[in-house]
Amino acid sequence: ESFSETHSTMFIKNQSSSSVELKVAFLQEKLSVLHSFEAKIGDKIVKSKILSKDQAEEKYSDSISQGNTAIMANLIEESKEYLVNLGNLKSQEELELRFIFLKLNQSEDKSYKFIQSLTSFPVFNEKASRPLEITFTAQVSSQSNITRLISRNYSSDLIDRKFNSEKSLCNLFLSKSNIETRCYKDIDILFCTAAMNKPKLIEEFDELNNMYSYSISFMIDRYNNIPIRSEVDTDNTQSYFKYDEDVVNDYPGRFIFLLDQSGSMSGSRIETAKQSLALFLKSLPQKSEFDLIGFGSETKHYYSSSIKYDALSLQSALTLITKLNADLGGTN
Repeated sequence: ESFSETHSTMFIKNQSSSSVELKVAFLQEKLSVLHSFEAKIGDKIVKSKILSKDQAEEKYSDSISQGNTAIMANLIEESKEYLVNLGNLKSQEELELRFIFLKLNQSEDKSYKFIQSLTSFPVFNEKASRPLEITFTAQVSSQSNITRLISRNYSSDLIDRKFNSEKSLCNLFLSKSNIETRCYKDIDILFCTAAMNKPKLIEEFDELNNMYSYSISFMIDRYNNIPIRSEVDTDNTQSYFKYDEDVVNDYPGRFIFLLDQSGSMSGSRIETAKQSLALFLKSLPQKSEFDLIGFGSETKHYYSSSIKYDALSLQSALTLITKLNADLGGTN
């Protein structure tokens, strides 16, 4: 519920009479990371492999010089754009680019919020024979039944919904024509579940890197005053704020972050922990308070007491995080 997995597939065909090289750029959305990238050329599927920039450019050039179709993708940090180079795409040749993104869901109006920005997709230039065609399919699933499923930008009559009998899963579809009708507005999905107000801690183990990762859900409605309905609420004209008009969706709280800075965390582990800490800080509810404590064989309090969460304190904390190291001894 807290995270979404987004699959994007782009179909490209060289309709010219000669081989071409294309460059496709698209934006990386906030709170998302690229999980995997692959291409399908004919019956062949090419999976991505991480290389240094020099190695990737060398293999890309070698492949083109041998007359093969080559693909290279890289992230431009300054602009947060992914640039995909397609070299030696032969006349009438078709290919598919497939991307999988992991995205942290936001919250709005006492609901989880998934948003797919259509501005992140590449746009054809003026010489294109036809505009970009987009269709959208999604699956919302939960361990408990879904109680609300709406879109602010796309009314119910534009979205095809199919629920399972337990109302714990729903498949959604937006057609090309309906997306065009709304002038390519971002696709937003707000949803609630029966168990969403229960705090959650999810543990995952990455066998490849021999590391654990943790996801904590802060989506807690302390008032829990939304009426229970027998049917899923699909009315996008209503706001759940009406049930407590003076309370914002993200209720403020006090958050204490404990960061393992022992020697065993040196290298990539401390960097991963710092990135996770920065992500959590950026997602805290407004008017909250937070504190940061490092530990190893000793503890280090980075603030004398919890501080108010605002733009200035967030920026100060993010700067502090970049300077943290695994230098507080052991944990025995």
